Amino acid sequence: MSRQSFRFLPDQYLKRWKKAPYLEQLVKAGLFRLAESVLNRKFSVEKLPAKNLAKSLGIDRGRMRRLKKNQGNHLYLNWLKFEMKTGRCLPDQKIVWFQKNNISYHDLEFILDRMTPERICNFLIRQSSLTSQAPKELIATWRDYLNMAKALKLDVLQEIFFKPKDVIASHNKMIQKLGEENTALKIWEMEEKYPNVDAICSRIRERYAFEDEKYRIIVPDGIRDIICEGTSLKLCVTWSGIYFERIEKRETYLFFLRKTEQPDMPFYLLEVEPGGTIRQKRTYNDEQTSECAEPWSTLTVNLGRKLEKDCAFIDTNNNGDGILPWLIRHGLGVPTGVLERSGYCVYPEFRFRKKVLREAHLDGYEMYILRYAV
Repeated sequence: MSRQSFRFLPDQYLKRWKKAPYLEQLVKAGLFRLAESVLNRKFSVEKLPAKNLAKSLGIDRGRMRRLKKNQGNHLYLNWLKFEMKTGRCLPDQKIVWFQKNNISYHDLEFILDRMTPERICNFLIRQSSLTSQAPKELIATWRDYLNMAKALKLDVLQEIFFKPKDVIASHNKMIQKLGEENTALKIWEMEEKYPNVDAICSRIRERYAFEDEKYRIIVPDGIRDIICEGTSLKLCVTWSGIYFERIEKRETYLFFLRKTEQPDMPFYLLEVEPGGTIRQKRTYNDEQTSECAEPWSTLTVNLGRKLEKDCAFIDTNNNGDGILPWLIRHGLGVPTGVLERSGYCVYPEFRFRKKVLREAHLDGYEMYILRYAV
């Protein structure tokens, strides 16, 4: 690809360059996609010495040439490091496919002991064609299926089990079989293993509960509610502890999406990161419907300039002005009185409460403080 194929916004580039001066070295080396990853905060290093850029990135010179030739981003680099770690070389077209579908080798560690990356790539391509689901989404379904198979004492080292003909159909069969077990026993087991989930749900309820004319977001009371909801929708949270483990680590939370006109009828289960990003949304039998395109939205908008600590502009263009009194009512933040125009829209600035930000995502907030101080 030519240099002319890549354009960066000057303000964004200079702002990021001040905190990551190695960005200039990546651009000069022709690693434009990797530089783009730095701009989007998906990749960073402490420093890059002027000599031996390849070594600084954790790869050799041959792989450095491949990274540049294929305009690899942080995911392509991730796979090149996998090659260095395992001593095996992957075809460039396979790595390009993984990059295109936002898949790192860490996403596939659950199956790499039984299948090569090439076979995994071919398997996901076939499954995506069969099910019309994105490969990245299929990985989560595949992993959950294998965990359920283990729970049923199946030999998941045999190919007939770890490489099903239809991963979604096999996933749903596992749910059906596990659903026949005693739900009360499952609740007891999970509450014993993950004793902090109920308290976490209680603490975050006021912050995340939401209702408008069309949808209602319900924060469950704890494990019992989640398992009962999963059983109603025939989802794998009924048996799997991985979601409760994520709640205890405050990596993600589970919420119920209901229609406002049918508040007692299970509709969707949402897995949401503390910052508001939806990781998964599933309805009956682990499916998704066009009826629910995206009930969750990004709250803030980046207008390209540094703000005071704990401040951000609210995206009223996509969320509407009704989000403003909701933020105040739930004690999330207060307006600063500053307005910023961008295009045809005017965005109000809010100062968020430090306590709320820390409780929502402690590690993320501490990283924000460190970056803000630079």
